[in-house]
Amino acid sequence: MIRHHLKAFFPHQTTHRLTLTALEDVTLNTAHTIWKECAAGLTTFIMMAYALIVNPLILAHAGLPLHTVFLATCITSAIACLLMGLWVRLPIMIAPSMAINSYFVAHLVPFYQGQWRQALTAVMLSGFILMLIAYLKWPRHIIKALPESLMLGTMSGIGLFMMWVALDASGIGYPWHHWPVNPQAIFNFSLTCLLIQLGQHYRIPGHFLISLVLVTLAANLGFKTHVPSSVVDLTQVTTTLNQIDFRWGFRTLVHALVLAGLIVFDSTSTLHTLTENTPLKTTSAFAQQQRLTLMTTGFTTLLGAHLGTSNMGIYFESASGISAGGRTGWSALLVGACFLASLLLGPYLSYIPNSVPTAALFMIAFSIAKRGVKLKNMPFCQAAPACLVLISIPAFHAIADGLGLGVLTYLALNAKKTAMNTWILGAVFVIYFLVRLIYLGG
Repeated sequence: MIRHHLKAFFPHQTTHRLTLTALEDVTLNTAHTIWKECAAGLTTFIMMAYALIVNPLILAHAGLPLHTVFLATCITSAIACLLMGLWVRLPIMIAPSMAINSYFVAHLVPFYQGQWRQALTAVMLSGFILMLIAYLKWPRHIIKALPESLMLGTMSGIGLFMMWVALDASGIGYPWHHWPVNPQAIFNFSLTCLLIQLGQHYRIPGHFLISLVLVTLAANLGFKTHVPSSVVDLTQVTTTLNQIDFRWGFRTLVHALVLAGLIVFDSTSTLHTLTENTPLKTTSAFAQQQRLTLMTTGFTTLLGAHLGTSNMGIYFESASGISAGGRTGWSALLVGACFLASLLLGPYLSYIPNSVPTAALFMIAFSIAKRGVKLKNMPFCQAAPACLVLISIPAFHAIADGLGLGVLTYLALNAKKTAMNTWILGAVFVIYFLVRLIYLGG
């Protein structure tokens, strides 16, 4: 019976030889594999646990209840990782996307005049669209439509946009906007960034989480703290449960299509990077696993919208678990269990200053933005449209607008050597801009 269940997670032989990038060739038996998978899962959770702190505090700036978003983050992340373990059987972790929650706060909610319910409706629809795209096997065609230079420009532009959101939400103040400067917030923000940078330099596992905890403890020194009487109250999630509002109709559908497109590009490129030069990509089942991963992302996005959080996405921190030996769904199962256990930490969120998690978001954004350095080695006809995207996204606070301008500029400069998929994408953006002009008010 035990052997039968083990084969469900290890569909190939229980003893086989794998060639690991940057590691020695090792022979894995069942017991050793389970041990390594557990270690990989714990490593991954420590690396991505900052999402439990950052996501609720960022979305709280859009008016969503802090503790409710925390519960939604824990539940949806746990379900996503459990599905990745039981259904997809890959050591890839899914949780609320740091790029999309920034877009949600800075663009979607303000567009709906501060009504986060309409923004969650767009998120819910995008989850359904993602599932449909995965079912129809469209992701590979969508990815081929976007040239590499525009992909780099888009990611760098999103990084710059996230940096602006992080600074705006940190509470450090802007004297030129007549907002008083907060020295304590500046100190917390700077110290968190410094500790994260040191952790990255010395390759300390879980340096994001460690930095958040250390600065939070330092910020609360000398203050009398109250220990919460209740550990977790799951009834709080009813505040945002099923708060879906379709009153904006077609406009909401347009935003849902934009969100779905962003997640397709981000998830597919991240999954490609994570599995490149690893045994995961050489298995015959990988194409099916890739499709199921996107379907899982769509399903948990739909679920998360009903619970009260923004779009889900694949976490690049999964690379730490893969490097630690994660090759199957066991590590994802452990991460899912850790997310469920994290429900116990909800009442302590109020002790974390805004400037601490926003500093972590700023550092994540910086790591995304610096990908644009590769553009300097590209020809002008490819780099110029990408730079336009890079500048337009933070300037307009709209990812789709910046990407659309870049695609149309790319077609104008590279008309003779552009694939048909890119022309189709250009036509889609022409329709998008016309719809935006007519229905969305410019």
